[in-house]
Amino acid sequence: MENSRTPLRKWFIAIYLFASSEDGVSAINLSHTIQVTYKTAWLMLHKLRDALDQAECDPLLNGIVRVQGGAYGSPFNPYTEKDPQRHPLLAGGSVHDTGEVDVLRLRIIDPQHVQPNGYISHDGEQEFIKDAVSLTAAEVKSVRFRLHRSCFRPLVRCIAEFSSWANLTFHGLGRKYLQAYANEFTFRYNSRQQRQPLLARIFQICSNQLTPTTLRSLTQKYRIS
Repeated sequence: MENSRTPLRKWFIAIYLFASSEDGVSAINLSHTIQVTYKTAWLMLHKLRDALDQAECDPLLNGIVRVQGGAYGSPFNPYTEKDPQRHPLLAGGSVHDTGEVDVLRLRIIDPQHVQPNGYISHDGEQEFIKDAVSLTAAEVKSVRFRLHRSCFRPLVRCIAEFSSWANLTFHGLGRKYLQAYANEFTFRYNSRQQRQPLLARIFQICSNQLTPTTLRSLTQKYRIS
């Protein structure tokens, strides 16, 4: 909220709506509710998402870990070449004994790690595991291809839920800021799993953020290589 020309009252309403809505809130709906421009509402929501990312709200995956490849967008067919409307991703999960995903991480794969046939490269997979999985994890198994016979179905469902959520709430997303929305989805998923109250947690995160988010910093952060 630092250096924002938007009144604090509107900020508090935005944070309340962001936290209280089970499916999140789109910039167009927020702009109508608090009477600001679409551009202002868009930036406010991305500042909230960036605060969650800076706070590193998603813990490292530990215990029994599964990593599953997939994609956001359509059409999806892993046996075709690259499609500009399909964005490969990896989902990682700490898995409970029952098979339920306790902690979820999503990573939109950098284009340099997508092979000409549309597959996620081994380097991209290993980079995700290095960043998202604890060194003390008891077991790590990874499948880069959605339709592989060894696919981990609970994570396939998480990927499908992310796609449905993005399409329902935001009516489809492009590649550039897709990771920011993936971060919001995993924050909501993990908070539900841990039964944490969203509103209090988000207010705490926002009040403790050290580096103000700007449009320029967002553009640089999500620049596509």
